[in-house]
Amino acid sequence: MKRIGIYAALIILASLTMVSCDKDQEIFSSEEMENLKSGRHNGIHARTIFLSPEGPDCDTDNLMAAIKQAQEMGPGAIIFLRQGVYYFDRIELYNFRGTIRGEGIGKTIIKPHPDGINMPVYEPPLDVQPFFFNFYGGDFTVDNLEFLIDKEDPVKTYEYSNGDIVNVMGAVIWISGLDEENNTANSRFSNLCLKGKMIYVTDRFPSNMDNGIYFGFSHNGFPIEGRHIIQNCHIESAETAVIAFGAINSNFTFGGSPSHGNTISEVYNGFFLLNNNNSSFMISHNKIQKVLKYAGIGVLQLSEAVYSPFVHAGQCNFNFQNNEIQVEENEYADGFNLSDFAGTVNDQERSKFTILKNHITLTGYAQAALNPYYAYNGNFTQNTICGQSYWGIVMEGGTSDWKIINNNFDNFTTDWVDIALGPNTHDNKLVNNGDISVYDGGQNNTILGPHVKSNEINPKFTEHKIARSYKDQGPLGFDMP
Repeated sequence: MKRIGIYAALIILASLTMVSCDKDQEIFSSEEMENLKSGRHNGIHARTIFLSPEGPDCDTDNLMAAIKQAQEMGPGAIIFLRQGVYYFDRIELYNFRGTIRGEGIGKTIIKPHPDGINMPVYEPPLDVQPFFFNFYGGDFTVDNLEFLIDKEDPVKTYEYSNGDIVNVMGAVIWISGLDEENNTANSRFSNLCLKGKMIYVTDRFPSNMDNGIYFGFSHNGFPIEGRHIIQNCHIESAETAVIAFGAINSNFTFGGSPSHGNTISEVYNGFFLLNNNNSSFMISHNKIQKVLKYAGIGVLQLSEAVYSPFVHAGQCNFNFQNNEIQVEENEYADGFNLSDFAGTVNDQERSKFTILKNHITLTGYAQAALNPYYAYNGNFTQNTICGQSYWGIVMEGGTSDWKIINNNFDNFTTDWVDIALGPNTHDNKLVNNGDISVYDGGQNNTILGPHVKSNEINPKFTEHKIARSYKDQGPLGFDMP
């Protein structure tokens, strides 16, 4: 095994911009990089551990030794992966409080071990599914790396709970707490590329990379808590790019400003937020392209715990702004698919949705740009809807107390109406959305501004199942109302 030394490092980050996987990215000047590689002592940062790729037989042991050494150094240590291709087995980090950094996308590349990563041994309630990099608690940063999952069978064969026999990686990066008393983790991800391959093993597993980045509860079922940031990352060819499942008292920022947006492409879900409680989500300035099936951004707050008795949905603030979402032709595919069953059962737990200045393009006949189903307290304002479908916005179930204001339908073509309000909707307000067509089958809904009202029900409206993609064909197969 290669001896791991400790060097002083001068680390001066240049400005970072969003890139795709096939572009190189300079993050250090040539002089700074020489200082890093040679370990010259500049007296600024003396806790950097350097690794070089040595092949599948050595890389995992080298990284685990570096992680141990970084933990002994204390908070703030840096593990720097020099340029090259690394092959790792499953990596586990407990209470890691440092940085894992590469030389940049297209330069430092991480792949699963050629023999497939090994299965973890979990006790219920978690389903057994292998994750690549596993962070349990801690306060850490991961940046300037490319994770390339290019093998069709990146993990060793296992049986999923639904009976499928697969070799699918559960997630490239998984973040959770340690246990009931230590469930806090703070994470920052920037300038990463996570790239899988669409292989369509089953409809449940369309990609060899089931999830890109997964924020989840601990193995013994306790919810994660903390602050989490994803910026300037590119995630491609996954069932779900980013999932937050079972967070409590947490704050998430995905993107956040024009210079920090992420790009996502060829996915069933872009961002999927499931059963979170007392948490806030800012998802803004991201480009979500080629949404193949479910949603660019999906929210599902269930009325009961799932997998763990400790993971309950509760009131959250969901803020989605300035995103570009492009949805492919699929009757189950939406720009935004939002359900709050927890708020249906208990109106004190209703979440709030703020959706501003997004640009949603529906290709062919996708379902809708906005699809709230039993969702409440929403504001959908100054968004642009383009393309063609049966409707631009469709609201169903008991959806109420939404404000649909000043949205642009100028470049949208509908086969029926621009906005359809289902029979159980009520107390929603539509204001100044241009010269639109509306079907209102609900009660006490208000429509202000020029519009054409339709009293005819399109057969497609009665046949389709709003938000039921998460019931019959959804990523977790829940039994939905």
